[in-house]
Amino acid sequence: MLVYDLGGGTFDVTILRIAGAEFEVVATDGDRNLGGFDFDNALMNYLNDELKKQGAPDSFEDVSLMVQLREQAEDVKKSLSTVPATNAYVTIHGRSYRVPVNRGIFDAQIAGLLRRTEEILEDVLQEAQLTWAHIDKVLLVGGSTRMPAVRQMLEKVTGKTPELGVNPDEAVALGAAIQAALESEPEEETIGFIGGRTAVEGLLGGPVRVKDVTSQALGAIVFEHNTDEKINIIIIPRNSEVPAKHSRKVCTRYDYQESILVTVTQGDDEDPEFVTIVGKGVLDMPIKYPKGAPLEYIYKYDVDQIINVEVIDLTANISLGTFQIDRVANLTQEQVEKANYKIGSMMIM
Repeated sequence: MLVYDLGGGTFDVTILRIAGAEFEVVATDGDRNLGGFDFDNALMNYLNDELKKQGAPDSFEDVSLMVQLREQAEDVKKSLSTVPATNAYVTIHGRSYRVPVNRGIFDAQIAGLLRRTEEILEDVLQEAQLTWAHIDKVLLVGGSTRMPAVRQMLEKVTGKTPELGVNPDEAVALGAAIQAALESEPEEETIGFIGGRTAVEGLLGGPVRVKDVTSQALGAIVFEHNTDEKINIIIIPRNSEVPAKHSRKVCTRYDYQESILVTVTQGDDEDPEFVTIVGKGVLDMPIKYPKGAPLEYIYKYDVDQIINVEVIDLTANISLGTFQIDRVANLTQEQVEKANYKIGSMMIM
């Protein structure tokens, strides 16, 4: 199964193997800077150009006008999901303007954005070493998948009609609820009207097993050999099965270096400007060597999205120490307790 998830601000593609109650993530990728917001922007640009042709001022030069234009763009986008044509109505300095928009016009504005999602689709399929013949179903997730152009593109690319039996606005919430039920303790299984692991496994016909992969590569920033240029090296590749353990050999940069700074990154690009730094750790070097002394970075990544880093002195064959990075997306213990309190006080109807 291929899951095409186009939300308000991000885009993700995941290929899964499903056998009964066993779920295996084969490959995943996405674009954290692509979502429904960008489709609204594309339509806003068109509406603004059309309004200027009618004598209206540039809406992007006035915050209040820009807010009004965004609201109209979003309304037009939603309307075009169910009707072939509609109008955008804007009032500027007491004068009313009307811009007609049909699906053909809208599709032309978003063609480049859809192409970006199509390229990621192809990349994930290649990463999984599969062809479209191996994909049995295509599942739509996220409100932005309601756009007819999305479904038409998917049918053209995959040769399959996307599944329409799951509400794209509710799919993520439903999945989170199921995961929470699977994590519940036996004594919590009868709280309210929600069953726990027993209920979910009864519905699916057996014990649930989920095999996940890393959605992005994890690496470190180092100096390229004999230069002053910093590069990002990948230690745990994207789509590695979780839990994962990988290592990479590096070397010291200075004579008689006293410590090692490990800068942990997330992302595939070699250029540090295009990856995200998720944490840093400093480890002392008890033995001082001339520059070029070999070291080994060992990364472990678990199902709780925690990164464990260890550095080995390969000359003395000793560990220089370890440190742990809790992923930014994870909640703190205090946040978890507050969330549990709020959920416990809710009445589920």
